[in-house]
Amino acid sequence: MPCCQETVTELNPYRCPGTRITKRAAVWIKSRLAQGLTIAGVQKITGIHWNTVRQAEGKANQRSGKPRQMPY
Repeated sequence: MPCCQETVTELNPYRCPGTRITKRAAVWIKSRLAQGLTIAGVQKITGIHWNTVRQAEGKANQRSGKPRQMPY
């Protein structure tokens, strides 16, 4: 009977830290948010869970040091 003792995972250099999406997707999300699209709007377009979109936005803001300006 096989018995697994450990789980092996690979590092993905394209993954945006702290999320399950790629860096390229995070940049795309940030650009849509900068254009005034809401987190819910990005979620509807992409199908990515709104919390993941929010995390990607937060990681991008941590790197840039600037909070996103709301369009209203």
